[in-house]
Amino acid sequence: MLKAMRIVLVGAALSLAACTTVFGDQGLDKVDRLTLTQKLVDGSTTDDQARALLGEPGNTVLRDNGETEWDYKEESSNYLQTMESTLGALQRTKHSVTLLFSKKGVLLRHAVTGY
Repeated sequence: MLKAMRIVLVGAALSLAACTTVFGDQGLDKVDRLTLTQKLVDGSTTDDQARALLGEPGNTVLRDNGETEWDYKEESSNYLQTMESTLGALQRTKHSVTLLFSKKGVLLRHAVTGY
C-alpha cells in the first residue's frame, strides 16, 4: 500500500514538471526564429499572413493613428515540485513577438525576443 502511494505521488510530481502559459491562440513554441525571420517582413507581410502563422494575438491595441499592435507571449517553466515545496525552476523560457500594422493591415515593424 505504501509503495503504491509513493508511485502515485511521484507520478503526480512528474506531471507538474512542465508548465506553459501562452498568451495568443497557437503559442510561439510552434514557430522557430528562422521561420519568424523569413515570414515577418516589414512593409510586406499582411495581418492575415501573420494570423495564419501565429494565430490570434493575446493582446491587441488600436492606436489613435489607426495602427494596430499585436502581442504574443509565451512563458515556459520546467521544474520539479514535491507535495510540500517547489525545489526550484530548472529552466525558464520566455518568447515574445510584437507586431505593428498600418491602417491597411501591412506590417510596419516587429520585435522578436527570447529565441
